[in-house]
Amino acid sequence: MSDYDPDAEATGKYMVAFIESAGKVSPVFERKVREIFENHMGTLEEDSWYLNANVEKAFDEVLEEVGEKTMMEGGVESGKAIDWPNEVETVMDGFNIWNTFHEAAYRDSDLDFPAGRYTVEHLGDRKVRIGITEGYNLSAEFAKGCSKGIVQELSDTSNRTRLEDTEPNLDEQAAWVLEW
Repeated sequence: MSDYDPDAEATGKYMVAFIESAGKVSPVFERKVREIFENHMGTLEEDSWYLNANVEKAFDEVLEEVGEKTMMEGGVESGKAIDWPNEVETVMDGFNIWNTFHEAAYRDSDLDFPAGRYTVEHLGDRKVRIGITEGYNLSAEFAKGCSKGIVQELSDTSNRTRLEDTEPNLDEQAAWVLEW
């Protein structure tokens, strides 16, 4: 079974955070990113839902037009925008339930993960190996940024991260090791 459903719907919450993060790079980037998303989906609202295929097209165009750095920064802000439950107290707690939030960001699909999923392997107290499966459609740079944003949001000691690409497993399209 595929890990991608183009007919599923994705929440606008993380897309709005992504667009607003482009403004931290520059107002010109924010306008450009907003324009790209609106060309594919109309006006974005946090509490609205958007066709997964259109979300993918918008993210692909953003990556092509404004580059990997902006895509990663948008991922950081999206990772920081997750509403963690009270029982999530550490970065590792967050990584343990990250897929729960990714799954909840989509609806109207027979698949549990209509836009792929994250793989997480704990390598140490402050080190994880993260991958994204083949169905993940928001770009590896966005996912890397999300993982950094989770660290920034949940770490009480460090906002510094070190990220290094690593060989993906057979079920992954990309993988990296993240330390903080």
